Amino acid sequence: MDYFCSLLFKLKDLPDAADSLSEASGHSSREHQPNDLLNDAVPPGNVQVSNVSSSTVSLTWETPAGEVGGYVVTCFYDSETQREQRTDSDTVTFSDLKPGLKYDFQIKTQLKSGGLSQPALTSAHTDAVPPGNVQVSHVSSSTVSLTWEPPAGEVGGYVVTCFYDSETHGEQTTDSDSVTFSDLKPGLKYDFQIKTQLKSGVLSQPALTSAHTDAVPPGNVQVSHVSSSTCPLPGNHLLVRWGAML
Repeated sequence: MDYFCSLLFKLKDLPDAADSLSEASGHSSREHQPNDLLNDAVPPGNVQVSNVSSSTVSLTWETPAGEVGGYVVTCFYDSETQREQRTDSDTVTFSDLKPGLKYDFQIKTQLKSGGLSQPALTSAHTDAVPPGNVQVSHVSSSTVSLTWEPPAGEVGGYVVTCFYDSETHGEQTTDSDSVTFSDLKPGLKYDFQIKTQLKSGVLSQPALTSAHTDAVPPGNVQVSHVSSSTCPLPGNHLLVRWGAML
């Protein structure tokens, strides 16, 4: 019995297997591992896209708890890194972006000790750009044709609206860089708006132009009365009638 008690106490005094392996490698299992720094850092909260233009995106966020040393903000397009910024502020602006594209962003908190948090994520579309160099390519008494140059970005198509006297007269959606409006009335001024539509459905500000349809000359012109002279002299009368314009 004394033998077994002595053996039991000796087994209790043996070091834990995990501690033995850690001590053999020069480290204690209770020491912080490098990924503890990652877990200790808290990502920024309430990330907001605060401003967007055709070439810039601004982000803001709330400062997390802990000894924050700054932030590392990365901009991606199509899963590829475009650029990276380090800041001590709770806001950042990326400039010189391309219009009409979706960008993804990661914001990591950086501790004063150097550790980084998991990223907070957000995304934003830069504004679409209206079509350029809009031209009235053809006009008749009942039609107006327009052409334009495609803008930069992921263009999905165009929305073209025709107005007369500030009221919508018609609207067309097209994938082409030209459009024709028919069944217009002669001799009137029509206004047109052309908006770029991104593949995401976002619309640009409109490009503007206007055109007058051609006037129609009088129809069915007739000589309704002639005096006794075929070439009227002073004092004689020539009366001409015509049909009203459409």
